[in-house]
Amino acid sequence: MALAACSASRSEKSDADTVKAPATLEAKQGNMDSLRARRGQSPNSFRVLATVVSIDPVGSGAPHSGSGGPCAKVPCVATVRVDSVISDGMGSAVPLSIGESVKVRFAYTLSPTREVLPNLKQQLPGLSVGSRFEADMVRPMARADRPATDRSGTSPGYIIADYAVR
Repeated sequence: MALAACSASRSEKSDADTVKAPATLEAKQGNMDSLRARRGQSPNSFRVLATVVSIDPVGSGAPHSGSGGPCAKVPCVATVRVDSVISDGMGSAVPLSIGESVKVRFAYTLSPTREVLPNLKQQLPGLSVGSRFEADMVRPMARADRPATDRSGTSPGYIIADYAVR
């Protein structure tokens, strides 16, 4: 009799501990779409469709701009308006809003890379005010020797390495 009670409570427990899968096909599809969107996305980043609103003067806000690198010769920092957030990477704690303007540093400049970085494997066409593009905007992580950038617009809060003109 005690054995029967033990086995009954075991089966009741396993039913209660079972994790339920999404009930509908739509919920399952939504989960898959979310996973597909995040696959290949860097942590702490957003894939966005954005428009260049303004371009900062040469050398402003870009590290090593005085060292003779490309940012000492051509613009690397711009303010962009977020037109759409396509996806976000894991750990993206600070969400971007549609219509929000943020300061961004372009790792390979805003100029056509064939002019300033001719040996770059994937050449980029360059952007100007009004250009619409899709890109992954990465928010640098804070470290003891480098505080996190702010969203006040005084310094670039995000970095863009690669983009596609839309």
